[in-house]
Amino acid sequence: MTKQWTRLTDSQWNEVKDYLPINRKTKHQLRDVLDAILWLVRTGT
Repeated sequence: MTKQWTRLTDSQWNEVKDYLPINRKTKHQLRDVLDAILWLVRTGT
């Protein structure tokens, strides 16, 4: 069974980005990290 990968929409990202440490230097973009976490939660993987 293939599960579809869905990314946050721009409006969803704009709602949550104020709660994240955007100015902190990171190896990965926070939007990508959040997308991955949400995918794990949705799929139960």
